[in-house]
Amino acid sequence: VTWALRTPEVDGAVSAVSAVPAVRDAAYGHLRRLISPQGTVMVGRDIGTVVMPDADLKLYLSASPESRAARRTAELQARGQPGDYDFILRDQYRRDAYDGSRATAPMRPAEDAHVLVNDDLDVEAEVALVLQRLDQLAARDRDKECAAGDARP
Repeated sequence: VTWALRTPEVDGAVSAVSAVPAVRDAAYGHLRRLISPQGTVMVGRDIGTVVMPDADLKLYLSASPESRAARRTAELQARGQPGDYDFILRDQYRRDAYDGSRATAPMRPAEDAHVLVNDDLDVEAEVALVLQRLDQLAARDRDKECAAGDARP
């Protein structure tokens, strides 16, 4: 189902549908039920600000519309589907403007999110940065435990 969600038809309709408050409320309820005490990784334009505002680690991946359009075009073409860069780029700008200015849960990084600009990063470099953030979070937690006398370094 993942690839079906990434078609140009879905991309073109998702912002308008997701702006309907009743749709957002229903989606938020479902998403919050997926959160596990053992840890949850979730992706979305308002996960860190609305769905999981108390998450221990929030990453906000950002890239220029041009970079995202080039990636989406290559992704579609690699799957044997037509990928029109100019159309996809126009749609990126349209969707960003719409999602960033909507009244309900506008797209923006959470105040405590680590913003990762990934225009020039490949997947391996992104994973390395995420792992670095996780290591920093774990070290911070260990330091808190040591300061509280709950654990030894």
